[in-house]
Amino acid sequence: MKTLHCMEGLRCAAPGPAARPSRRSHNGFRALAALGLLLLGACSSVTAERMVPDNLQLVNRTSADVEVQVLGGVDTTIMAAYMEIDVDEFEDAIKMAIREQQLFGSVGDADSAYHLEVTVYEISGLPAETMVGIHYKVEANWKLTNAKGQVLFQERIDTDHEATFSDAFAGGNRMVCATEGAGMKNIQAGLEAISALNLEP
Repeated sequence: MKTLHCMEGLRCAAPGPAARPSRRSHNGFRALAALGLLLLGACSSVTAERMVPDNLQLVNRTSADVEVQVLGGVDTTIMAAYMEIDVDEFEDAIKMAIREQQLFGSVGDADSAYHLEVTVYEISGLPAETMVGIHYKVEANWKLTNAKGQVLFQERIDTDHEATFSDAFAGGNRMVCATEGAGMKNIQAGLEAISALNLEP
């Protein structure tokens, strides 16, 4: 005997044999799946290379070496797969920018003359300025100390970037572009601020 579970006041009937989905239904499901993939785009991720700024306005440079360490960077929102900045990627981007722009003589280890610590506090969305834009911000604390542990520079830097159709058509890829743009601007602001210091060689 089949048992029916019905809400009070509703008439229920025993379930009959399941109907076979039509070919039209299958085609409809395929179309919806294709549309979903088109809108979300491939599951790309934030990379170091695309966060390296190439137009730094540096005031001073030093021949001393620096150790770079990045902390934080984990996002817990539902879209974390698209917008999370991996600490290793952000750290590599900073190191590449320092080497390319020769802000420090070299990037070294814990025995370096300077230690740069960057803590990523937040990666979050902002209201977009355009209908199709995706807008994200990155908040990070930049701290530079010398070999004696003295704090020479410390500042919380907030940067944001909006990605539009000109950056990427797919929504998921625009999230990546927006996150990378905000991260690149954060690196640019941090390194330019450090370059304003009169660091010893």
